[in-house]
Amino acid sequence: MPLAVNLQTLLGLCCIGGVSLAWPALRPAAYRRWRTPVQAALRLFLLSLPMNYQTDVFDAITPRAFATGPLGWVWNWVHLLNGTHVLLLIVPALSWPLPMRWHLPVQAAMLAMLSCFSVGPRCNSKLLSGPQMASLAGSVHRVYALGAAAFVPVASALEPLDDRAQVVSLLLSWWAIVGCLLPTLLLLLPGDGRVQAGTRGAGGEPRAPTSDAASPAPRRAALAAAAATWVQAADVLEARLRGLLPAPPCQGAGEEADLPPSPRAVLLARWLLVLLCTWLIACFLAPLYPPPTA
Repeated sequence: MPLAVNLQTLLGLCCIGGVSLAWPALRPAAYRRWRTPVQAALRLFLLSLPMNYQTDVFDAITPRAFATGPLGWVWNWVHLLNGTHVLLLIVPALSWPLPMRWHLPVQAAMLAMLSCFSVGPRCNSKLLSGPQMASLAGSVHRVYALGAAAFVPVASALEPLDDRAQVVSLLLSWWAIVGCLLPTLLLLLPGDGRVQAGTRGAGGEPRAPTSDAASPAPRRAALAAAAATWVQAADVLEARLRGLLPAPPCQGAGEEADLPPSPRAVLLARWLLVLLCTWLIACFLAPLYPPPTA
């Protein structure tokens, strides 16, 4: 990498370490007060480091081709996680958990950053531009096309035909499902106390109800109304996302073994719908990323 990129990356990592480690140790009260916006900013800042958008970095941490042998699939998964940098969406979300009304826009912003600035560098890497990745993407698209044909026959017409577009659409859906949806659902699992969506303020304290007396200025009142609207929308989104999680087991005696099959069928149908919709959107967006010019 160029020296300027290395220096910028090193400086950025030092800033992240100072904020996430030194601030809580030196000023714990102030950090607790501003913890939520600080963690949101750290997640966005980590993804904005220059090293995350350099093809040379991807080629350095991944091989030219997939591994073979009995444990080849394990190394291939590791290489895909590194080569696509999906861990940059998963690990910060679980390491710096946020309330859902913060987590959802931050995760959406990170997905937008990768979609706008990282598709080209990643798809130009040796691993993702190789024939083995094209074959894998083609196999995945054929499975998706069969599933889409069972529900909406004309939807399979959106399937990209060239190898690069198939890799691009697979990468976009991989970021959306594994990088964004998976950590969100992990934070919503029953018993996970790290995220109390809709019940905590920006610094972890209970959110005080808004009133006209607390915000007399018209601009502040408008901001308070917009914030209240977003909190309600985030609560609705959270409820919809919880519908993708399995229902907790019954606590009554003799009821745990007699679960009706309908909730499981509904859960499967919801997941099929999410996967197919994500794939169709990724296929629709894939032609917007033209191949690099010679």
